[in-house]
Amino acid sequence: MSEIGFKKMNWMPRASAWEEHQVRLEKRRAAMEAFAQQQATLVNAFASAFSFQLTSSVDNVAKTASDRIIAEGRKQVEDQQAALTAGVNKVA
Repeated sequence: MSEIGFKKMNWMPRASAWEEHQVRLEKRRAAMEAFAQQQATLVNAFASAFSFQLTSSVDNVAKTASDRIIAEGRKQVEDQQAALTAGVNKVA
């Protein structure tokens, strides 16, 4: 069985070697710019994530500290109310 091959008819003029080189350079330049853009986007994403992590950590620490301060304040208020109630009960 014989295979049917395709033959170029050379109807369209071929680009010169210089033009092919320029096309390859342009494609390479575009690929490098796309890679640089992707890299910059990735760097910004990592910086944003790191910043968010630090902010969240600081927020958690501040929330924990404020909860402790509020709990200590409530305890002191309850102790003072208990002392006042005990004093009133002694007088009465």
